[in-house]
Amino acid sequence: MDNSFVLDPNQIRSYKATAAIVEGNIVKLSTATAPYDGEACEKAAAATDIAVGVAYRAQATAGRSVDIVFGGQCRVLLGGTVTKGAQLVSDASGRAVAVTPGNTTVNYRVGFALEGGVINEYCAIQVSPCVVLI
Repeated sequence: MDNSFVLDPNQIRSYKATAAIVEGNIVKLSTATAPYDGEACEKAAAATDIAVGVAYRAQATAGRSVDIVFGGQCRVLLGGTVTKGAQLVSDASGRAVAVTPGNTTVNYRVGFALEGGVINEYCAIQVSPCVVLI
């Protein structure tokens, strides 16, 4: 996968995975304690999970380090078809899907698509986590 974006090192931070995380998964911080010392993360599993960023150059198992991109541009693994400009949230597998219009539930956007793509492809994304209600 080409992940040749120029990233600001201040926008990347390492955490310990509580379970398997692959490159491009949307991640959230975890409340898991020992042996993580407050530095735990896991892949997001729903649009309602508080997404904080995207796993970067990762193939982590439980207890291993994973770099998370908190801002800037990177690639995210898609869980469905998205169009350029779509606001992206997590599906049940930590992959990015477009926010559903007319949804009255609070969702936690990880960013928006800089290009279109389909399921299991990688898509360029502007990482900009926030709450969305559409």
